[in-house]
Amino acid sequence: MTLINTNGMAFIGPGSEWFWTAISGLVLAITFVAIWRQLQLQRSATTFQQAIDLSREWDSEPLLRARLAVLEAQTASIDPATLPEYEAAQIGGYWERVGRCLSARRPTGRGNAVVARARSPVQD
Repeated sequence: MTLINTNGMAFIGPGSEWFWTAISGLVLAITFVAIWRQLQLQRSATTFQQAIDLSREWDSEPLLRARLAVLEAQTASIDPATLPEYEAAQIGGYWERVGRCLSARRPTGRGNAVVARARSPVQD
């Protein structure tokens, strides 16, 4: 019993439609895999860039000044309700952006570690 009949097999000309259909399907599958891989690489690069941007923002002068003002207010035993509002809002806004980056990446489960490695105050 023969599974594949090779008698009269044609690759060019009449009767070769099956061959070219198979080749076009293979090329299409390879193209889809290449596009998917490119999208994965782009997502990874974007995540890494966001982590770098968050780290730079944490070390920026305006945020350093805000952290210093809040720290000085805390060490002066000021009531937490009377902390400098603008500076506290700047720090809160930063952590809000970190949270948005993390929640945007949560459905896939990948990339969270890169964003989470953005420098935190515990590391400073």
